[in-house]
Parts: sequence; structure tokens; C-alpha cells
Amino acid sequence: MIPEAYVYRAANRLVAQYGAEALTEVNRFICDAIDRKDQERALLMLRIRLAIKVLQAPSAGLLH
Repeated sequence: MIPEAYVYRAANRLVAQYGAEALTEVNRFICDAIDRKDQERALLMLRIRLAIKVLQAPSAGLLH
């Protein structure tokens, strides 16, 4: 199992590289992994997709 830190690092790199289109790119990666029947890679890309959603979510509440 790949550690969460690596997943978030990969998500951060995709956001830096593709900006607002990061989700579109990771969706393409997921489809590619599914087409190749690579379940482990598809699962990893889904985890990265969730991390991108967290990184791009607007902050809630007041900052201290």
C-alpha cells in the first residue's frame, strides 16, 4: 500500500502542473488504467483524485 504522503505529493504535483484541469487529467489516467485492466494503478489514481478534491476544496471556517 502506498502511503498517504506519497498520494498527496502526487496530487499536489498534478495540481501544480495542470491547475484547474488536474481532475480532468487524473480522470484520464483512471480510464487508461481501467482500459489496461491495471486495478492497482486505477485504485492509486482514485486515491490521488480524492486528494486533488481535498487540495482544491475551499477552506471552511476562520483561520487562526
